Formats: sequence, structure tokens, C-alpha cells
Amino acid sequence: MTFILQHTVDVSELHRLRVLARSSAPSPAASALIETNMLRQAQAMQEANDALEKERQHLRGLFEQAPGFMAALSGPDHVFTMANAAYLHLVGRENIVGKPVREALPEVVGQGFIDLLDRVYNRGQPFVGRSIRVALSQEPGSPPEERFLDFVYQPIFGTDGAVSGIFVQGHDVTEQKRSEDALRASESRLRLAIDAGRMAVWELDVATDTLVGSPELYQLLGFPADARPSIDEIRAHYYPGERDRMQAAGQEAMARGERFVEVEFRFIRPDQAIRWMLLRAEMKLNPDRTPQGLWA
Repeated sequence: MTFILQHTVDVSELHRLRVLARSSAPSPAASALIETNMLRQAQAMQEANDALEKERQHLRGLFEQAPGFMAALSGPDHVFTMANAAYLHLVGRENIVGKPVREALPEVVGQGFIDLLDRVYNRGQPFVGRSIRVALSQEPGSPPEERFLDFVYQPIFGTDGAVSGIFVQGHDVTEQKRSEDALRASESRLRLAIDAGRMAVWELDVATDTLVGSPELYQLLGFPADARPSIDEIRAHYYPGERDRMQAAGQEAMARGERFVEVEFRFIRPDQAIRWMLLRAEMKLNPDRTPQGLWA
């Protein structure tokens, strides 16, 4: 037997009526009253049981359909008492209820998770993990596959205040983690390419009017190598009328349904030398087609 589900109901009133019914020579009126009360009590009990069963089924349905994985563990050996479909899909097996974690998932024993469960059980304090790596075998004996999980080990307390088990809840964030790692790697490669090619690149956030550029950009504009001028300081060096012409070029590109802008403009460097610059940029647009930013 795996476990026992117990439901206790107070039947004191029903018992009292039964005793009264067995008493010596009750009157016909008393007998009718007793039968009526017993019937009402039985009906009320049945309605209460039906309501409890509906609530149990509803909660069970929510547990099974939850998008995140969930499981309940009991006792110091962390025996599975419940596990929803998402949890079973994560671990790649079905028959885990009634088994300790180290027996149901032997591949995690050497990965530190049993120690974590022991700590939560013994200390009564939850553990929250973010992007925790775990290697799980989708079938017994198959090579473990790397997954990354956000999860919580939440201690379950009994009526005596002692920890009786652990509730496990979380989400598989493997794809998100891999996407973030790929993005960081891409950004790192781009930075290496920019540094190696000494490219003058920049990005402008229209909402905050904030410019972020490479050192080569500021040097191209004639600023010292260690200078990081703001966008307003750079605009102060535009040749008169050039900023309006640049804005008009951007508006014309948007009117044509284009996101790319190319325009030549004159720039007065800090040493007062006037230089012609060629601007090629891509506009980032909001859903309403208003400019979000520029990058080049």
C-alpha cells in the first residue's frame, strides 16, 4: 500500500439520535421525529461529502494541470506522495509515487539535491534555486540530459509544528537559459569584432536621449580618446542646420516604410575643423511606428 486517504466527520448528533431510537418504548411522535432528524442528518452528511469530493477533484485538477512542475515528499527519506504531469514529464518516468527520491531518481544523488532536501527538512527553511543545473535521464539507464530549473523546496509542517515533508514547485527554464547564454556569447563576439576592427558604432535611445558609442566613434568626431561626451555635447558641434536635415532624412525614410537611414552631414570637431560625415543607421520602431532608437 502506498498511502491512505482519511476523511473524518463529526457524527455525534447522529449517534445521539440512534441512542434515543433504542430507548424503551418511544412514542409514535418521538419515533417519527427521530426518523426525520436521522434522515436530515444523513442527507446533510451526504451533501457535505459531495461538496468535499468536488473540492478535492477541483484541487487535484489544478495540481495536475499546473504549467509548472509540482511534487510532494514525505518524511526524512523524501518519499514521493504526489507528482503532477509536468513533474513526471521533466524526470521522464511515471512510477515514482511511493518511492524515496534517491530510489526514484538515482542520477540526482551525486548532484547535491539530496543534501538540499535534508537541509530543508532538518532546518524547516525553504530553499529557492535559480537556473540550477541538473542532469536527468529521460529513461532509466539512458545518458543524463542537462536541464536548468527555477524551483522552491518548501517545508510542510504538521499539526505539532514539526516538518513532515517538502513541497516541490518550479519551472524548466532550460530554453531561456540557453537563449541568454547564446545572446551573451553573440554580444561578446560582437564586442571582440568591434574592438578588433576599431569600428565607430553607437546606439541612441530616443526615449531617454541616451547615446552609447564605441571609443572609435568619439575619436572620429575629434574628442579625446578617454572622453565620453553626451548626445547634447555632440549635437552642439553640428554645423548649423544639419540636425534639421538629419531629422528630415529619418522622417522621409519612415514615410517610405524604410528603417534604414543614410545621410551626409557636416560636423565641427572640437579643434574647429569642419568634416563631412556619412551616417548609416537602422531605426528601431515601436509597434505604433514611432522611433524607439537608432543604431549604427
